[in-house]
Amino acid sequence: MLRSEIIRFTMLTDRGRVRSHNEDACAADVELGLFVVCAGMGGHAGGEIAAAETATGVIAHAQYLESVVDPAEWLSDAIKAVNQTIFHRAAREPRLRGMGTTIVALQVSKDGRSVCVAHAGDSRCYRMRQGTLMRLTEDHSFVEEQVRSGVLTAAEARRSHLRNVITRVVGTQSVLEPEVARFDSAPGDVYRCAPMD
Repeated sequence: MLRSEIIRFTMLTDRGRVRSHNEDACAADVELGLFVVCAGMGGHAGGEIAAAETATGVIAHAQYLESVVDPAEWLSDAIKAVNQTIFHRAAREPRLRGMGTTIVALQVSKDGRSVCVAHAGDSRCYRMRQGTLMRLTEDHSFVEEQVRSGVLTAAEARRSHLRNVITRVVGTQSVLEPEVARFDSAPGDVYRCAPMD
């Protein structure tokens, strides 16, 4: 059975009520079972450019890499390659300096029995299974790292003036290590990949 026969999906981005333009982007390749969501960093030059180029760039790199290595590796390699592209473009074009984007990517295995999730930043992936919602990613943010280490409580993190400080994103550093994890999947599972904001 082809992935396109077992996967149903929808994609939507919206600028929301606060911003004058949309800094989010998404892309998909259903034959690869790959879905990408990016959120350009608000207030930074070119956030919308970084998000759009990252979403389409990961798909393009993944199409080339899919036959080379396992999904976790090729997904990570695709994100690393796009990070280099975004970082070097920002270095060449002064108006784009500091541009970056968060990313979350979901890849469904050929048989639909597992998914691979890769992310950097605070864009998230959730799975709904038989009425139970489970968050599959942990934010790469200053406050969430403080919560994980026991320095802050979840309530303190929500009130912190540092809650928007992201510690890992595409494009702002020459080297990026996306977090990649594999999860089992079952018929009827619903996944939601979305920016935090």
